Amino acid sequence: MDANLEVKEECTTSFNQLKMDKTLRYIIYKIDNESAVTLEKSAAPEASFQDFLNDLKKDEPRFVVYDFPFKSRDNLDMSKLIFIHWSPDDAPARGKMLYASSKENLKRRFVGIYKEVQACSMADLDHEEISESLR
Repeated sequence: MDANLEVKEECTTSFNQLKMDKTLRYIIYKIDNESAVTLEKSAAPEASFQDFLNDLKKDEPRFVVYDFPFKSRDNLDMSKLIFIHWSPDDAPARGKMLYASSKENLKRRFVGIYKEVQACSMADLDHEEISESLR
């Protein structure tokens, strides 16, 4: 499996919209035909964390960049960019291996990611735990 898959231009463009323009809340990326990383879904800034969980495929790996809002220790509203590597336990092994071997190539294109979250189950995507890790 090739870890240097093509990353479609739409992936970088959407990331820059999220990071610089703040016109998106999250972006879900997928690998198409074992050959290219493409944009699967993006969500408007008003989208909730529950919307994100509903949009995530429960049995297929994905990459996600999320502009994650949280309260700081001083109770200030903040947000940080997080990269989520979603690799559910029930996903086929071949797909999980492909995503794992492609992750670093994609992340290198996304300058400004504050934290990476590795998630294998919905329990790993607990909003409060992620918020706490960003404080």
